[in-house]
Amino acid sequence: MPMPISRRSAAFASAFGALLLIAATAQDPSSQKPASGHVVLVVEGNVKALRVTRAVSKQDEWGGVPKGLVSEFALVMQNGEGKEVQRVPLDLSKFETDETKIDSPVVVNGCEVKSPQIGALLNIPVVDGVATYRFVRGERTIGEIDAASMQRMIEEARR
Repeated sequence: MPMPISRRSAAFASAFGALLLIAATAQDPSSQKPASGHVVLVVEGNVKALRVTRAVSKQDEWGGVPKGLVSEFALVMQNGEGKEVQRVPLDLSKFETDETKIDSPVVVNGCEVKSPQIGALLNIPVVDGVATYRFVRGERTIGEIDAASMQRMIEEARR
Protein backbone atom coordinates (compact mmCIF):
# COMPACT_ATOMS: atom_id res chain seq x y z
CA MET A 1 0.00 0.00 0.00
CA PRO A 2 1.56 3.35 -1.02
CA MET A 3 2.27 5.96 1.63
CA PRO A 4 -0.01 8.96 1.71
CA ILE A 5 1.53 12.02 0.08
CA SER A 6 2.16 13.77 3.38
CA ARG A 7 4.10 10.80 4.79
CA ARG A 8 6.03 10.36 1.54
CA SER A 9 6.89 14.06 1.55
CA ALA A 10 7.96 13.87 5.18
CA ALA A 11 10.15 10.83 4.47
CA PHE A 12 11.72 12.58 1.47
CA ALA A 13 12.35 15.74 3.49
CA SER A 14 13.92 13.71 6.30
CA ALA A 15 16.21 11.85 3.87
CA PHE A 16 17.14 15.11 2.12
CA GLY A 17 17.93 16.72 5.50
CA ALA A 18 20.17 13.78 6.41
CA LEU A 19 22.03 14.14 3.11
CA LEU A 20 22.52 17.86 3.74
CA LEU A 21 23.88 17.11 7.21
CA ILE A 22 26.33 14.55 5.79
CA ALA A 23 27.47 17.03 3.12
CA ALA A 24 27.85 19.84 5.64
CA THR A 25 30.00 17.76 8.01
CA ALA A 26 32.11 16.04 5.33
CA GLN A 27 34.68 18.84 5.33
CA ASP A 28 36.46 20.48 8.21
CA PRO A 29 34.65 23.87 8.46
CA SER A 30 37.75 25.61 9.85
CA SER A 31 39.63 24.75 6.65
CA GLN A 32 37.12 26.39 4.35
CA LYS A 33 37.33 29.98 3.23
CA PRO A 34 35.10 31.74 0.78
CA ALA A 35 36.67 31.56 -2.65
CA SER A 36 35.70 32.26 -6.20
CA GLY A 37 36.79 28.94 -7.61
CA HIS A 38 39.76 26.74 -6.96
CA VAL A 39 42.86 25.53 -8.72
CA VAL A 40 43.88 21.93 -9.36
CA LEU A 41 47.63 21.44 -9.22
CA VAL A 42 49.61 18.52 -10.62
CA VAL A 43 52.38 18.03 -8.06
CA GLU A 44 55.43 15.91 -8.91
CA GLY A 45 58.76 15.08 -7.35
CA ASN A 46 59.83 13.23 -4.22
CA VAL A 47 59.98 13.87 -0.47
CA LYS A 48 62.96 16.20 -0.88
CA ALA A 49 61.70 18.27 -3.81
CA LEU A 50 58.14 18.94 -5.01
CA ARG A 51 57.09 21.10 -7.94
CA VAL A 52 53.91 22.14 -9.72
CA THR A 53 53.96 20.85 -13.29
CA ARG A 54 50.48 21.98 -14.27
CA ALA A 55 47.74 24.20 -12.88
CA VAL A 56 44.11 24.29 -14.00
CA SER A 57 41.56 26.81 -12.79
CA LYS A 58 38.07 25.55 -11.90
CA GLN A 59 34.94 27.65 -11.31
CA ASP A 60 33.54 25.46 -8.52
CA GLU A 61 34.30 26.57 -5.00
CA TRP A 62 37.10 24.85 -3.14
CA GLY A 63 35.82 21.86 -1.16
CA GLY A 64 38.17 22.39 1.79
CA VAL A 65 40.56 20.01 3.45
CA PRO A 66 39.28 16.44 3.84
CA LYS A 67 38.02 15.99 7.39
CA GLY A 68 40.71 14.65 9.70
CA LEU A 69 43.63 15.09 7.28
CA VAL A 70 46.83 15.86 9.18
CA SER A 71 50.17 15.85 7.39
CA GLU A 72 53.71 17.07 7.91
CA PHE A 73 53.62 18.07 4.20
CA ALA A 74 51.72 21.19 3.14
CA LEU A 75 51.38 23.87 0.51
CA VAL A 76 51.76 27.22 2.23
CA MET A 77 50.47 30.30 0.44
CA GLN A 78 52.34 33.47 1.41
CA ASN A 79 51.81 37.14 0.68
CA GLY A 80 54.55 39.50 -0.57
CA GLU A 81 55.91 39.97 2.96
CA GLY A 82 56.26 36.20 3.46
CA LYS A 83 53.31 36.00 5.85
CA GLU A 84 51.25 32.82 5.67
CA VAL A 85 47.83 33.42 4.14
CA GLN A 86 46.60 29.82 3.80
CA ARG A 87 47.98 26.32 4.47
CA VAL A 88 46.72 23.23 2.66
CA PRO A 89 47.99 19.85 3.94
CA LEU A 90 49.20 17.32 1.36
CA ASP A 91 48.14 13.68 1.65
CA LEU A 92 51.28 11.78 0.62
CA SER A 93 50.41 8.63 2.57
CA LYS A 94 50.36 6.55 -0.64
CA PHE A 95 53.98 7.46 -1.41
CA GLU A 96 57.30 6.54 0.15
CA THR A 97 58.17 9.47 2.41
CA ASP A 98 61.32 8.07 4.03
CA GLU A 99 64.12 10.23 2.64
CA THR A 100 66.60 7.35 2.93
CA LYS A 101 64.52 5.39 0.40
CA ILE A 102 64.38 8.13 -2.24
CA ASP A 103 66.18 5.99 -4.83
CA SER A 104 64.44 2.75 -3.87
CA PRO A 105 62.34 0.82 -6.37
CA VAL A 106 58.57 0.79 -6.20
CA VAL A 107 57.33 -1.57 -3.48
CA VAL A 108 54.27 -3.71 -4.21
CA ASN A 109 52.57 -5.36 -1.25
CA GLY A 110 49.38 -7.05 -2.42
CA CYS A 111 47.30 -4.29 -3.99
CA GLU A 112 49.24 -1.50 -2.24
CA VAL A 113 51.94 0.21 -4.30
CA LYS A 114 54.38 2.67 -2.70
CA SER A 115 56.65 4.72 -4.90
CA PRO A 116 59.30 7.26 -3.91
CA GLN A 117 58.30 9.25 -7.01
CA ILE A 118 55.35 11.49 -6.19
CA GLY A 119 52.64 12.39 -8.66
CA ALA A 120 49.50 13.80 -7.09
CA LEU A 121 46.61 16.21 -7.62
CA LEU A 122 46.07 18.98 -5.10
CA ASN A 123 43.02 21.23 -4.96
CA ILE A 124 43.69 24.66 -3.49
CA PRO A 125 41.45 27.66 -2.95
CA VAL A 126 41.77 30.88 -4.89
CA VAL A 127 43.15 33.33 -2.32
CA ASP A 128 43.81 37.01 -2.99
CA GLY A 129 47.23 38.46 -2.25
CA VAL A 130 49.30 35.29 -2.63
CA ALA A 131 52.81 35.95 -3.94
CA THR A 132 54.42 32.55 -3.32
CA TYR A 133 53.21 28.96 -3.10
CA ARG A 134 55.68 27.00 -0.96
CA PHE A 135 55.78 23.24 -0.38
CA VAL A 136 56.99 22.39 3.11
CA ARG A 137 57.77 19.34 5.18
CA GLY A 138 57.45 20.61 8.70
CA GLU A 139 59.26 23.95 8.56
CA ARG A 140 61.63 22.97 5.73
CA THR A 141 60.89 24.23 2.21
CA ILE A 142 60.94 21.48 -0.42
CA GLY A 143 59.71 23.51 -3.39
CA GLU A 144 58.01 26.72 -4.40
CA ILE A 145 56.44 28.59 -7.26
CA ASP A 146 55.68 32.29 -7.52
CA ALA A 147 52.20 33.58 -8.28
CA ALA A 148 53.18 34.87 -11.75
CA SER A 149 54.44 31.42 -12.81
CA MET A 150 51.31 29.80 -11.41
CA GLN A 151 49.17 32.25 -13.38
CA ARG A 152 51.09 31.44 -16.58
CA MET A 153 50.39 27.73 -16.06
CA ILE A 154 46.69 28.45 -15.56
CA GLU A 155 46.59 30.56 -18.75
CA GLU A 156 48.42 27.82 -20.71
CA ALA A 157 45.88 25.24 -19.51
CA ARG A 158 43.01 27.38 -20.86
CA ARG A 159 44.37 27.23 -24.42
